[in-house]
Amino acid sequence: MLDARSRSTMQPRIERISFAPIERGIDPPWFAECCKIRRIVFVEEQSVPAELEWDGLDEIAEHFIALTHPGPDERARGTARMRVIGSTAQAERVAVLESARHLGLGRLLMEAIESRARNRALSRICLNAQVAAVPFYERLGYRSEGDEFIEAGIKHRAMSKDLD
Repeated sequence: MLDARSRSTMQPRIERISFAPIERGIDPPWFAECCKIRRIVFVEEQSVPAELEWDGLDEIAEHFIALTHPGPDERARGTARMRVIGSTAQAERVAVLESARHLGLGRLLMEAIESRARNRALSRICLNAQVAAVPFYERLGYRSEGDEFIEAGIKHRAMSKDLD
């Protein structure tokens, strides 16, 4: 049985990636892993066309990565990005590998985005949730707005959360 200290060292962690534009030939640590996760989840599992997934906005976004097994066996299991539009954060590309979907990484990624948005004095977070994920976001305090719409061939709902 693991003691409390051993269990705490196994807790997943979220890293915010300091991003340097790819066109300058600088690949920030872990960014390739974010892209790999997005390819697996969106392009392979959900059949999102690659040209829609790689929308040219990564260079102006902040990226987050969920890591498990801290230490030499550390592995990337989830990712998300945040763009700033006026006084609003736009949470996007929230993806967790299927094998890690029971670990609470989606919640940790969203909490990291919320924390970063607050640090940047943003007043609101918006996102376009796949309809199947709406209950997940509602549990985190997000509200649905408007009707369902199709994005990348998948039903979505716009959602938002005001930040205190």
